[in-house]
Amino acid sequence: MQFFRKEYTEYTTRMGTKGYADVGIIPLNSERNMLLKILNIVFMDACQFLATSLDNLVKALQKSGVDKFANTNRHFGNDDDYAYFEKGCYPYQYMTDESKLNETELLPKSAFYNRLVSKDLDDEQYGHAKQLWTKRSMMMLHYWHHFYLLYDVLLLANVFEPSDTR
Repeated sequence: MQFFRKEYTEYTTRMGTKGYADVGIIPLNSERNMLLKILNIVFMDACQFLATSLDNLVKALQKSGVDKFANTNRHFGNDDDYAYFEKGCYPYQYMTDESKLNETELLPKSAFYNRLVSKDLDDEQYGHAKQLWTKRSMMMLHYWHHFYLLYDVLLLANVFEPSDTR
C-alpha cells in the first residue's frame, strides 16, 4: 500500500509559462487526498489529521506552557493573562447574512449556541469572548469575525507546527 506518492506534474503559471513542480500526495481514496504538497506549499485536510477537537488539542498544548504557542506569541505577543491561549467561540448559526457584521456589541451568549453538537456556550467560554472583545477594543462584529478567523488558524498552526522550544 502506497501512503505517499511523489510525482512531477506539469502546471501553468498565471503568466502562461509552463514549469514542473515537485508534487507530493497522501491519498485518502481515489477521489480525495489527505495532503497535497506543491513545492513548499502544503494543503492539508486538517480533519483527517486531528485525533480530537481543536479545543482539546489546545487544552493539551496549554499543559506544556504558553511558550508552545509560538505562532500565537509571534502574532499577539506573550501575554500574562492567557487570553490568546484557549479556543475561542463563533456564532455560526447566528451569522446568516453579511449585515450582521455591522452589529456594534458582542452578541448575547445564546447567539453562540452550537447546533452541530446541540450545546450552549458555557459561562467561562462567554467570559473569555467578552474579555477578548474588550481587550481588542472591538467596535463591530466584523472585527470579531476577522479576529476569530486569525485566532483559530494560529491555534491550529500551533498544534501542527512544533515550536522551537519543543
